[in-house]
Amino acid sequence: MGLIASTTMAGLGTALYRRSDPDHVSRSYSLGTQRAIGRRMPPSGVLTYPEITAHLIRYQPNDATRALYTDSVPGYLLVDWKCTHLGCRVPPCESSAWFECLCHGVRYNQIGEYKFGPAVRGFDRYATRLIVGDELVADTRFRIPGPPRGTNTIDNPPSGPHCVG
Repeated sequence: MGLIASTTMAGLGTALYRRSDPDHVSRSYSLGTQRAIGRRMPPSGVLTYPEITAHLIRYQPNDATRALYTDSVPGYLLVDWKCTHLGCRVPPCESSAWFECLCHGVRYNQIGEYKFGPAVRGFDRYATRLIVGDELVADTRFRIPGPPRGTNTIDNPPSGPHCVG
């Protein structure tokens, strides 16, 4: 009886620990309804969410992006805005329509795939899903590693001069 009670208590302790452990708590973040996002989305196709350090990028999936980005709702990618080189915040560059790291000159294309510089891969991202019809929700518990160097699922050159180097 003592063994069963101690085993049960150990299991209960683990369950309680996991419930209070922040790494085991779901961190869902509502990005808004698709209609509201569409109204707020600027012509650049990049909507920034500073509270979760991410950019929501509008993109039209094709066979390559659909296969690589299966954890994202079609039509959007939610990428962590931190450079995969040293973690600097990477803003969108208005003139090139790419993402360009002001710290070390890393460049990412319109959907965050690595193009140039010392970064190790494209932007990391967060999984997204639709709930209750059209509310877009991000799962920010962990980042999904970005695509490796050489990934080019869209063939869009910069639309103008680069903001860095």
